[in-house]
Amino acid sequence: GAAEEEDEATVARVQRSYSTEAGAAPASASASASASGAGGDGMLVPAAWALGVMDAVYASLEAGLGAFPGASLEHNKYCVSVHFRNAAPELWPGLQAFVEQTVAGEKRLRTSMGRKVVEVRPRIEWDKGKALTHLLEQLELAARDDVCVIYLGDDRTDEDAFAALKNEPCGVGILVSSKAKHTQAAFSLTHPTEVLTFLRSLATEL
Repeated sequence: GAAEEEDEATVARVQRSYSTEAGAAPASASASASASGAGGDGMLVPAAWALGVMDAVYASLEAGLGAFPGASLEHNKYCVSVHFRNAAPELWPGLQAFVEQTVAGEKRLRTSMGRKVVEVRPRIEWDKGKALTHLLEQLELAARDDVCVIYLGDDRTDEDAFAALKNEPCGVGILVSSKAKHTQAAFSLTHPTEVLTFLRSLATEL
């Protein structure tokens, strides 16, 4: 129908914005795009320099993680996460110190604490709120009265996205947490099972 055709047109438009129409562009244009944070395929790359640095940090952390049974490592390109939920509590302080020492020599990186996780990230002006805003702009869905943006999150790093939603005509941030806490979210759910119930109800209404 018309709605489906409009959706397909939007997706195609976004794909074009990410594709490289300048495939035959001169080398100088490609170099300029790379320096400004755009990858060769047109994708936004907030800090291209960080990719190799994060790989090196991951390798260093992986090499020493064996001293902390139960801890695990996750590499999400621009964020290396050290999870210690399954490690013995007496190991937590030493593990956190190990992460801090590993990245201490790299001033372009920073660490932050989440829910039983230490995260290592590049020092760039980029967070989930900016990512959400960028995505909405690319999809041409930002600041529209006929679009309601719903964002669910359970971590401290989701607060930036909750805050960004306050700038949208219809932005709904939902914190998923079993504990009461200060949040930028408008609503809260206590458990993933409630999230499933909410999404099913939403799908039924729509």
